[in-house]
Amino acid sequence: MDPDSRVLILSHFYARAESSGPPQDLRDFLLPKVKELVYIEHPFPFNARLGEDLRSTAKVYKDGVLEKELRFPVFNGPEVLFYIKDILATQWFLLKLGTRFDLCVALDNLNTFSVMMWRKMRRIRKLVFYTIDYNPNRFKNRILNWVYHRIDKTCCYNADFIWNLDPRIDEGRAAAGVDAIRSAPSIILPMGAHLSRIKRRPIDEIDRHAIAFVGYLIDRQGIQLVIKALKDISEIVKDVKFIIIGKGEYEQELKDLTKELGLEDHVDFKGFVTDHLEVENILTGCAIGVAPYMPKEDSHTFYTDPGKPKLYMGCGLPVVITRFPRIAHDIEASGAGIAIDYSEPDLKEALMKLLTNDAFYNTCRERAIEFSLGFDTEAILTRVLDETGAEKRSIMYVNYAPYGNAGQMLDYLKVSYNELIYASFVFHPVDKAGRNTIEVYKKGERKKRVTMPTLRAPKTIVHQLAFLLNAIVACELIDAVIWLRVRYKIKPRVFIAPNAFLVFVGILFRSLRLTERVVFWVWDYYPTPSKGLYKKLLFRTYWWLDRWCTRKADYVWYLNQRLLDARIDHGVRSDAAKQYVAPLGIKPLGAQALPTASGAIGFLGVLKKGQGLDLLFDSLEDLAAADPDIRVEILGSGPDESYFKQKVEENPEGRRVKFLGFVERDEDMRKAIASWRAAVALYVPSDDNVAAFTDPSKVHLYIGCGTPVIMTGVPEISEEISRNGAGIVVDYDREQFVQAVRRVMADNAAFKENCLKMAREYEYKHLYDQVFDRIFDSFKPAPENRS
Repeated sequence: MDPDSRVLILSHFYARAESSGPPQDLRDFLLPKVKELVYIEHPFPFNARLGEDLRSTAKVYKDGVLEKELRFPVFNGPEVLFYIKDILATQWFLLKLGTRFDLCVALDNLNTFSVMMWRKMRRIRKLVFYTIDYNPNRFKNRILNWVYHRIDKTCCYNADFIWNLDPRIDEGRAAAGVDAIRSAPSIILPMGAHLSRIKRRPIDEIDRHAIAFVGYLIDRQGIQLVIKALKDISEIVKDVKFIIIGKGEYEQELKDLTKELGLEDHVDFKGFVTDHLEVENILTGCAIGVAPYMPKEDSHTFYTDPGKPKLYMGCGLPVVITRFPRIAHDIEASGAGIAIDYSEPDLKEALMKLLTNDAFYNTCRERAIEFSLGFDTEAILTRVLDETGAEKRSIMYVNYAPYGNAGQMLDYLKVSYNELIYASFVFHPVDKAGRNTIEVYKKGERKKRVTMPTLRAPKTIVHQLAFLLNAIVACELIDAVIWLRVRYKIKPRVFIAPNAFLVFVGILFRSLRLTERVVFWVWDYYPTPSKGLYKKLLFRTYWWLDRWCTRKADYVWYLNQRLLDARIDHGVRSDAAKQYVAPLGIKPLGAQALPTASGAIGFLGVLKKGQGLDLLFDSLEDLAAADPDIRVEILGSGPDESYFKQKVEENPEGRRVKFLGFVERDEDMRKAIASWRAAVALYVPSDDNVAAFTDPSKVHLYIGCGTPVIMTGVPEISEEISRNGAGIVVDYDREQFVQAVRRVMADNAAFKENCLKMAREYEYKHLYDQVFDRIFDSFKPAPENRS
């Protein structure tokens, strides 16, 4: 964090202590790192029964030193009014201090709700809703429970970030009707242990028969189960000890049970220990930690990440835990302890095994220590604060089906950014079952999918109707974005699209402040035709729009240098500072590449003239003569599909060709390509073939699947294919093509290895990180006026 930052922490406490839980851990971590820290804590209403101080307090630290402390008067009254008092106390403290805060971390929804107004007034720059537990039935009173969860939902929608101890909290909120799209991004902040300060003792210095429990003493903690099991255990392990650290409303019942069973010499009630260092010191002298949570439906434990098991393991104690919280399964899987059902016989058996079997105990202890290394408190807080401090990276990506994942772009955006809005429109009649859709992803998980009206034009006139179809798409896109903004308050920071019509919409959004940066991802170049009045008029109109979008976009991304040069020659220019050249990325299959099937060569793409399928089908008889087992597989669909199927039917060797159609699932497509011994990209060399200026995604997909490419030299990438030995570049010539197939088949393993080497060089995440880092680095937040 910035050392000049001012931080506010709001919390409730069970027992007032200097170091005992998440808010104190966060406070102590931040104190030496920030200029000013204000720590406000409120008591729970039931603290009165425990003899606790009921005053709300605010402590002000400057440069790590306590400067002053404010106290709010004691209030005694109904529970509801007690919580309202907390809200009023917070307002009084903040008015009294008059400080602007760079970060506020509020533990629980009531504290978060109490400062939402300050966030709206920009007295708090960033608000974090820190949830350490969750319970669908927090209160028995249905009205009170509804109000509580309504406040929780409001906090989720108005915070900047949500810190959750466990992923189950998000699941519980989703079941309660919290809309994940409207909700702030959640970051998992699990409980940890202070490994740097815990001084574990050698095994010969611990009390080998001491069992420990730390926590708040209530019935659902299951401590009574341990005391009951201890009756039989003490008759075998004469010096067994059960050390209980903590206090609570169930304390007297536990003491009465201990007395009833005659275990006073075996159970030691330490009470609440205010110094957590002393707690750790006691635990490091014990042998076993217990967490026998009672599996009750209304328990907070199911939805949280309990801290005591991690504290035990950090202190070197194997854990005996019931299979209720999620961490129980991790402990069992790692061998760091024993997970049991909630039963006295199971608990007794587990404790006896650890108390009497030294070899088993030593193994569990080693694994507990090893397991604890993954949840050091300082490392966890460093990571979470880094994520919280980072600028929110959200993107709207618009493309036409089925090209949305060209170069693995969609895969990259899903997992690399906090929020992705993906709009996919059906334009080319390839994806016959496709629909226009808007999808919202958060951290790679799809949260919303909306289908929009889809207009399909006859494939013979689809290009003639391009302006009309794109105008309809633009209207749908505008409608969808306004709906997302109004309904979900979604504002993508970056808008990226590969077409001038779509980029025009993005520029409109920027003018309306619905986005901040527009990226024109230039895929291709269409020269104006020399004849045909209607076509010439369409193309000239399009190029006028393209030039305007190129000038107005914040960044222009070209797939290769040839494309950039061609557009410059056509009069399309942009500021050199905002343009860059980067090819499509490749997803390397690597060691996961599937075994090849003998004889098969394949094609992937839109079935239209210009893709070179005529040369492939005209060569079938020669290919069959060279290899009697050869087969051809065609993946895709398109405007000239019927033409090519007719051509195959008329060919004597047409039985070797199989049309697989459009394959929607990326996994199925890659599986098919990886099974080929070679793939073709036989672009026809002509003045009007736009492949000469683009970076064909099919070739990148072939390479990523380890499938050698036989292609013509039309696209610029053909030079890379030849240089890397990942395939063979031929003229649009039947004899050259057949010879290339023979060479690739004969030395297939070497060609495949070269493909995978090239794929690693063009790995998509590495390429796109460079592009998008440049875009997001351009955001310069205005300095805050601090007072």
